[in-house]
Amino acid sequence: MIRSGTCVPLMFLIAGCGGSADLPPDNPAGDDSGLGDSGTSSARCEAKVSLALAAPIAELNTKVAFPITLQLEDVGGAPGEHPLKLVLLKDGAPVKTLREGPATLGKVVESFSTSDVPGLGVGKYTVEATLECPAAVQEKKPHTARADLFVARLGAVRIDLGAGDGARVPLMYHAVNNVTANAFPLTTKIAASSFAIPDGEADLDDASGAPRTFPDPWKDLVTPKVDPTGAVVEEGVSYPVSLKVGTKPDVIFTLGKTAKGGLPNVPTGAPALRLVLDGGPAGEAIADKVNVRLDKSPVPAVDRVDLALQWRFEAKADDGWKAIPGAVQKATLRVYGVLGNELGTTAPNLPWVAVVDAATAKIAGKTADPAEVRKTLVQMVYEEFGLRYDRKSGASFYTSYTSGYSGARFDLTSFLKRSRGNTVNCTDCASILSTYSNMVGAKLHYAIIGYGFSLNPIMGIGSSAFGSPFDSGKMGFNYHAVTTPDATKTIDDATLALDGDGDPKVAPQTKLLVQEVSGSEYLTRLSPGTPEYKYVDEATSVR
Repeated sequence: MIRSGTCVPLMFLIAGCGGSADLPPDNPAGDDSGLGDSGTSSARCEAKVSLALAAPIAELNTKVAFPITLQLEDVGGAPGEHPLKLVLLKDGAPVKTLREGPATLGKVVESFSTSDVPGLGVGKYTVEATLECPAAVQEKKPHTARADLFVARLGAVRIDLGAGDGARVPLMYHAVNNVTANAFPLTTKIAASSFAIPDGEADLDDASGAPRTFPDPWKDLVTPKVDPTGAVVEEGVSYPVSLKVGTKPDVIFTLGKTAKGGLPNVPTGAPALRLVLDGGPAGEAIADKVNVRLDKSPVPAVDRVDLALQWRFEAKADDGWKAIPGAVQKATLRVYGVLGNELGTTAPNLPWVAVVDAATAKIAGKTADPAEVRKTLVQMVYEEFGLRYDRKSGASFYTSYTSGYSGARFDLTSFLKRSRGNTVNCTDCASILSTYSNMVGAKLHYAIIGYGFSLNPIMGIGSSAFGSPFDSGKMGFNYHAVTTPDATKTIDDATLALDGDGDPKVAPQTKLLVQEVSGSEYLTRLSPGTPEYKYVDEATSVR
C-alpha cells in the first residue's frame, strides 16, 4: 500500500517526487566553470602584463625600431583575446598610443620609432601597458605595468687617433691653398675627423634637425681644406694620420652635448652610458671623452688604409648593458702605415702627404720589411713614373748640390707637378727614390760613384734596350749617383737596369733592376773599369 506523501522510488518513474523546482539547474548560479546556453563566459579574469624595454634609453630622431617586449597572462584562467593598450606618456599625459586592440595571451613584441612620434624631445617618459579582460567575463581584474624610458640624442662630434701601443709619424701638406713653400704639418692637435658646428647650432644636429655625419677622407694630397680667405679649415674635415706599422691606435671620441635647439642631449637622471667600438673593448661608463684602443693594428704592413669605424651606445639596465637601437655612428679615416720617418723633423723635411700616399698605395700591405719596401719603390720609380734619362748630356732637372756633391737639394714641389718635364738624370733619380723611401721610414742615403769611368751596356730609365744611355753612343759616366741604406754595402738605383747574366760586358743581356744589390756586384756589372764610391752616406733635403 502506498501512503499519502510518501515517495517510493520506482524504476519506471521518470520525474522525482519533489517536482521540477527541485531539479538541479543546467548551469547553477555562481559556477565559474563553463559557458551557459547563451554562450556568456563566466570565467574569472585576473590579467597580468609585464613589459621589458630594449634599453632604458631611446635614441631621439631615429627610424630604427625600438622594441618593447610584453608578456600577457591571465592567472584567473579566462581564455581568448584580451584588450591591450600600450601608451607613451610624459608627465602622466599621453604622447602617443603605440598599440590598442585585442591581443592573444603570451609574448607580444611591439615597437615604435622615435622619429614617428611628433614633438618627442630629450626627456624622461613612461611606457604604460594595460591588459583588460574580455567583455564577456563577469569578474574582471585588469592590470597595468609601467617602465621609465629616457629619450636622449647620443653621438661623438670629433675623433682623434692616438699613438696607442706604437707611434704616430709626422705628416704635412706642402702647399696650403696651392701656394708653394707653404707647409702645414698635421699635428696631434688636428682631428682625424670632426663635425663643423656653426656658432649657435647644436653639436649633434644641424639647423634643420638632421643628424650631422662625419666627412669622407680629404682627397687633396697637396693642400688642406681652406676657407674663402685661404685659412686652413680644421673642423668638418677628415685628415690623414700616419702610424708606425703594427700600431694599435687609441681612438679618442669627443662626445656631443647638445641636440636640436641647443638643448642638453641627455636628460637628468638617465642611466649610465658607454660607447662600444667595433674592434675594441666595451669599456666602462662614459663622460665627455672616450678612449678606446683597437684590438688589432689597422696597418700590420706598409699600406694606405681607409679605416671604417663603427660604434654604438649602450645604457646600463638592471640586468646589464643594453644596446640603444639607432644610437650608432660611423666614420672612415685615412690611415697610412709606415716604418717611420728618415727624412727630418721640421718642415719641409717631414713626410709629405702626396709622397706617403703614393708610396703606401704602391706597397699596398704586402710587406713591413724595409728591404722589400726599397725594392718596390725602385720598380715604381724606374717603371711607373714615366721618366726618361737625359740622353743629351745627363743633366739634372730637379736636384742641385750645395758644395761639390754634398748637400743635395731636391725640388720635390716641382717634381710632383713635373713642371720641368719627365727628363731626369742620376741625381734626380737618387733624390726621388731616397725621398719616397725615407718618407715611409725605409732609410736611403746617396753615394757618388766617380769619376770618368766606362760603362757596360745598361738600360737607362725610360729606355727599352741595352746600350749607351746617350744619343751620342758614349759608354761612360763622369760620375753616377746611387742610393744605399748602409754606406754602399747595398745599392738601390732607379736610374738604370743592369745586365744580370754571367757576362755583363756583352750581349745577350738579362734585365736586372737594381734592388738591394751588393755594392761590389753593382760596380762589377756597371763598369768594366774600377770606379769607386765617394760621399757614401749623404742625405738629401727637399723643398
